[in-house]
Amino acid sequence: MKFAKTLRRIFRPRDPRRKVLLWATIVAVFCGITDIGQPVDMAMQIVRNELRKQPVSGDIVIVGIDDKTLSRLGTFPFSNAPQAKVLNTLSAMGAKSVHYDIYMRKTTDAAADNAMADALRNARMPVTLPVGISTDPQTGKFEEMTSAPMFRKLAGEVSIAFKRNFLGFTTQLGLGNNYGGEWRQSMAARLAGDTSNSNGNFLLDYSYDTASIKPISFVDLLAGSVPSKQVLGKTIVVAPIATSIRDMHRYLGQYEVPGGYIHLIGAEHLKKGMPVNLGWLLMTTLAFAFGAFALKPRYDKKRLIVGAVGFPTLFITCILLEMISVSSALFPAFMLISYALIGRIWIDFARARANVNADTGLANLNGLRDDNMSTDGLLVVMHARNFDRIATLLGAKGERQLIAQIVHRLGAGASGAAIYQTGLGSFAWLVPAHAEADMGEQLDGLHGVFHTPIALSDRRIDLDVCFGLDVHRGHSIANRYASARMAAEDAGKNGQRWKQADVADVDDLGWRLSALGELDAAIDNGQLWVAYQPQLDLTSGQLAGAEALVRWSHPTRGDIRPDEFIQLAEDHNRIGKLTPFLRYSR
Repeated sequence: MKFAKTLRRIFRPRDPRRKVLLWATIVAVFCGITDIGQPVDMAMQIVRNELRKQPVSGDIVIVGIDDKTLSRLGTFPFSNAPQAKVLNTLSAMGAKSVHYDIYMRKTTDAAADNAMADALRNARMPVTLPVGISTDPQTGKFEEMTSAPMFRKLAGEVSIAFKRNFLGFTTQLGLGNNYGGEWRQSMAARLAGDTSNSNGNFLLDYSYDTASIKPISFVDLLAGSVPSKQVLGKTIVVAPIATSIRDMHRYLGQYEVPGGYIHLIGAEHLKKGMPVNLGWLLMTTLAFAFGAFALKPRYDKKRLIVGAVGFPTLFITCILLEMISVSSALFPAFMLISYALIGRIWIDFARARANVNADTGLANLNGLRDDNMSTDGLLVVMHARNFDRIATLLGAKGERQLIAQIVHRLGAGASGAAIYQTGLGSFAWLVPAHAEADMGEQLDGLHGVFHTPIALSDRRIDLDVCFGLDVHRGHSIANRYASARMAAEDAGKNGQRWKQADVADVDDLGWRLSALGELDAAIDNGQLWVAYQPQLDLTSGQLAGAEALVRWSHPTRGDIRPDEFIQLAEDHNRIGKLTPFLRYSR
């Protein structure tokens, strides 16, 4: 039972701001788990890539089978004879290692195949051949793709598999994959010199500019026109780069690029250290802090600004993390902040509407409660005692005109302070605390201002106004307003222009608020009794009778006179319970 109550308090908080923060968090978690915002994250990734754009190191060189090569050698795949010659050339030029991104097939030209086998056997550097997976277009089954056995036994093997997202973009490379129960290191890991033979995947760093990759044409190397310095000590990737060979892959923020470029960029990323993917949780946690700050109860536009700063802050944080090979998703975090800010704006808009009188446009008592000065300044209340009768006579339009005239007159005496319409014929405003010494003169002056009738069309309206002043800084605004209003009413009853509320007034206010409930209990508990007042016949001097007067023996306030509670009982339909005590004896 307690657990259920706890859950209800969590998921049904009373404070609307907490409710907004809760649902903002739920929405963010949903977006993170489902990855529904991946397209938006990709768009933001493109922007970050442009800001972080960097060239490749040049340590890895692509020997590309380009359009120039195809025009010279014919349709790909071509004879293994040129492949053998290029491999021998790379070996002689001092290449550090050679890695093929093409499958080495056995052809009908036995001499060319044997020449390629000899080139692999006599290579002065490590050589690897690819292992991959293709999909049978008819059956849809995955098939392992490898080079011919006569070549496989003479070289190492690396995995060239990619991982794509649902939009077809190459997003992840692996450190290795299993083929037929045997593990193969990925080409990217081999190119990077990773010897850990570990498993796992990592996200590509798309900030590498593919335009900085300067491939060597396969046919130029075949013709011997490539300077040795372009090969000496370099890691070589022999890969198709002509678009007609259909080894093109979608690369975020750019046109399609050859598969060999993907392996090169993955290797460049790995050389900086093993990339870490933090997913969406870190940024969402940081976003929660911004959202919670923006939704703090006290109204302040600065909180909205700080909350909105969360967007660029998280974006820049993401860039800084990516510079040390740490990646994060931003969409769930941005959703949390957006939800929190929109919720806060909506709450403030609703509160602003609740804080304004719909007819006159003046701030009301709710607006006074939200005023930042309400607990520190002096609170003045003006009450027009005959306002309700005048408003009934004037109608709605005349009432609005009357209020406008009242506010105009108050504006001069209130020194430009905001005027709150706190009730029927009641108005309040706040005065800085340092003006307390002059308040008596100001209120006397304001009272004099209202001696002059207010002219409305063909009528001249005389208002019976009085003022109440509360100086008890630090009390709640509700208590302060009630005590100032009660002081104004007392001033009117006693023929005073204004009255300052004191602590006794506050106590009396509390008594008035609780008296009705206590009266019910007093009747039921026998606290009411009858006092008999003798009546004398003035002519004869004899006792003529007695008047029965009800009294209330309150446990803390002592005996309470009937004029303090009978009217209260009449106003709230309790007089029937008092009737047995309200008899007169004769």
